[in-house]
Amino acid sequence: MDTDFHEIRVIDDNAVRNPDRDIVIGNHAWIGCRTTILKGSVIPAHSIIASCSVVTRRLDKEHTVYVSNKPKISNVKWNY
Repeated sequence: MDTDFHEIRVIDDNAVRNPDRDIVIGNHAWIGCRTTILKGSVIPAHSIIASCSVVTRRLDKEHTVYVSNKPKISNVKWNY
């Protein structure tokens, strides 16, 4: 989800405190079932995201298995 589906504004200046942010998913990324990807997240190319993970930020290593936001195994590849 790249949005919160609502805006939170500051009364004094009417500024939005929770703006929408893009989600970027690189080529050949493998995302497990029931994974939640929140706004502002970046998943690098050739990455694997474990099932039931919650991704909340920019991940920076390609060819890596991630469990939520934590890298678990690096230098992986798979046939596709």
